[in-house]
Amino acid sequence: MIRSPYQTWQAHDVFPVMNRKYILLSVFVLNLLLSSIGWLRAGIIEDSLKAKIQERPAPEIQGNTVACEQETSQYWVEVNPNYNYVWSVSPGPHEKTTVYFFTSHIDVTWVGPQGTIVLYTIRGSNLVDRTSLEVEVVNKRAALPNAFSPNQDQMNDRFYVLRPPGFDDILSVDMKIFNREGFMVYQTRDIEEATFERGAWNGANLPPGVYIYQVELELAHCGRHTLRGAVKLIR
Repeated sequence: MIRSPYQTWQAHDVFPVMNRKYILLSVFVLNLLLSSIGWLRAGIIEDSLKAKIQERPAPEIQGNTVACEQETSQYWVEVNPNYNYVWSVSPGPHEKTTVYFFTSHIDVTWVGPQGTIVLYTIRGSNLVDRTSLEVEVVNKRAALPNAFSPNQDQMNDRFYVLRPPGFDDILSVDMKIFNREGFMVYQTRDIEEATFERGAWNGANLPPGVYIYQVELELAHCGRHTLRGAVKLIR
């Protein structure tokens, strides 16, 4: 049959029924393939985002892990402009926790004997990382007896630096004992023997009475610390 050039072509005129089935099947397969590609691309993007977040390590808190009681220490992190930082600080086991918002560094005055810093890294409204730092808090609350009796009865025989639990490490010591006239009657720089044990100077026993002491300590974390006072020598 000869058609007019102005007549509309119909699909059933061009393709037989069997060919139309193949066309429908091809369209279905093509749609399925395109959907699979979309899912694959979405998965790749999602996995890439996850990998990008996961491969960023938790920021390392910089600062001393041993600090001196009642003194201020600074802690900080290397700043990444894409993140915000929130700090949570517990300066002692019975102390109130303090929170610091959106800062790269903090100053902490420790109470002891142990403190904790927790750093939260935030991007937008999402928590990205959480890291913590335990801080040992040492003290310089040393003291000396106000009296001693070097009579070898195993009671108060020695005059020496009394160190409470958690006392800082002593790097050096200079103990000086003066009589009431201001003359130095005893001195030692021996850390292990920083004691006025026998109440003697140059082998001779000192008379009973009140003496003045000055003990200068150089501590590992608390710096220099000087103890001054009076002690009574009893015989």
